[in-house]
Amino acid sequence: MVHLVQRDNDGVEEALAVRIVDEALKFVAAATRATGRRLRPSKLVELGWHALILRTAVYRELCTAGGRFVDHRPEGPDTLRRHADTLTHTMDAIREAGYEPDQYLWGRSSGHLGFAPGCETSRRASTPRLPAWIRGDSDGGSRNGRASERRVRRVLLA
Repeated sequence: MVHLVQRDNDGVEEALAVRIVDEALKFVAAATRATGRRLRPSKLVELGWHALILRTAVYRELCTAGGRFVDHRPEGPDTLRRHADTLTHTMDAIREAGYEPDQYLWGRSSGHLGFAPGCETSRRASTPRLPAWIRGDSDGGSRNGRASERRVRRVLLA
């Protein structure tokens, strides 16, 4: 995943690409739980989300672990509804999922303020239950959860 972010985005250093992929994982994990709400990634996090989507098997496994598939819904610039609170709502959803958003990647301390134009999740309802490793439980989850986490992280950081 990291190499896809670097390959498709000139000038992105490996350390930043790792953070982008990690934040995209948080975004997708939050989106699997945030039924009834549309979430949007920041401009930088969108780079990681797109890389995840390109690895369809990994993306499907991540969404399945979260309880529902997270659709990517591109919109044209004319249909984009810009709300000042969009990033705040998305970051709140990430916190509700048990993670702390990387402030830099969400535009709070960088020059990349704003959400990705034309990208959002769907509002499809479901009753997801995330595994412990995605929820961020301190006990690390079950043996199967840890094995799944290792498998997904190996692919993501390749």
